[in-house]
Amino acid sequence: MNFRYRIISLYKETILDLRIPGTAPQLERFRKSLTRPDVRLPSVAIFMGPNGSGKTTLLRALVDLIRILTNHPGTTGQNPPLSVLVPFMLAQAQNEPTEFRVEFDADWLAPGEPRRLFLYELSVRHRGSGRSPFILHEALFHFPKGRPRRLFK
Repeated sequence: MNFRYRIISLYKETILDLRIPGTAPQLERFRKSLTRPDVRLPSVAIFMGPNGSGKTTLLRALVDLIRILTNHPGTTGQNPPLSVLVPFMLAQAQNEPTEFRVEFDADWLAPGEPRRLFLYELSVRHRGSGRSPFILHEALFHFPKGRPRRLFK
């Protein structure tokens, strides 16, 4: 089954930081990051807020970013599904790009070795009604010895 949906973009920068503050008590439900032992993360996260505050939009943006990453032409031969991204419906924002910046850990470079921290950046330009967006900037970094090293740009 093949289907598409569109999301409403978030106009202002939105930061989703799931790190547990150092002042929080030590609880079993918090786990240490595998790549940054000084960082604690929750095992489960709950988004709460009034209707219309952007909870679903934020989650859809994360899902769309995962779809773009997992359908990258270098991995599947398919074009990234950029059509799910739409600009914010505000006159002065119509020509602004959609941008993502995500940190995550994975063992992609050497399966079986310790996980590494990665940073992925994506900037997409919208070209108007009926035309597919295109990638302005895309980069992937990892952090051996704590310093960023570009894998591609």
